[in-house]
Amino acid sequence: MSLAQSRKLAFCLIIASLMAGGCALSPKTKIVAQDIPVTTGTTFAAYQNSGLEATRTVSFDVKGPWDFTQRSGDAIFRSRLVKVSQAPANGQFPEADYAEEVFPSVQSGDVPLFNFISRSASALSVYGQSSVDSDGTPTFKRYTNPERLLVFPAAVGSSWTDTIASKDTPARKYTVARTVVARGEVLTPAGAFFDCLMVRVVREPVAAGKQTERTVMYVWWAPGIGPVAAVGSQAGETKTLFTQAAYIWRLQSYNIKK
Repeated sequence: MSLAQSRKLAFCLIIASLMAGGCALSPKTKIVAQDIPVTTGTTFAAYQNSGLEATRTVSFDVKGPWDFTQRSGDAIFRSRLVKVSQAPANGQFPEADYAEEVFPSVQSGDVPLFNFISRSASALSVYGQSSVDSDGTPTFKRYTNPERLLVFPAAVGSSWTDTIASKDTPARKYTVARTVVARGEVLTPAGAFFDCLMVRVVREPVAAGKQTERTVMYVWWAPGIGPVAAVGSQAGETKTLFTQAAYIWRLQSYNIKK
């Protein structure tokens, strides 16, 4: 191959990469720890329907692509990653690397909720939450075991299960089973995301006779971003692919700090 041909090939590869959004030419089939942002100052905003409104009819499958752009009238929920020391009751969560401060919605006057999270080479885990009462008193809920949002490397076919309960109500246990069921493109108001992993989350009470509390949720994770869309069922859902959603969450904007 001549020098001119080599330069032409290199140029074509660069253009192809740019047209693909700057991604590698080969598809990314797994999500590893480094794909999940943990730098404080990172912010997200998302659309979500109000929990007070009626459920919404949904139709989706495990094939993709998944389009979350055609909705309107939802409230905007915001979150940001902060230092553990900035969250109330932070001393209860020594394992956490950072906290996610979640603001219920722009329109509401509710106080923010803090999720305490760690990212290791093997998993992305949540240890519990904290907030403050109306009088400013810190409150918290710590899990008996961490809940693993992702186990690394995550790929289609990966599955894991956690049994969790709040330490203040240890008898009220839930199993949370997660399975990566698909990979593909997700369209959101924040843009198109490729090689997203679709994770099914089934939360069930351990105690017999409590199936009215069973929920099913799907979360789409994008490499380099984190969750970009989610759909959650009503309590008592029995179908794997449900048609009535309690909520629909979709990324509206983000700012990833390096």
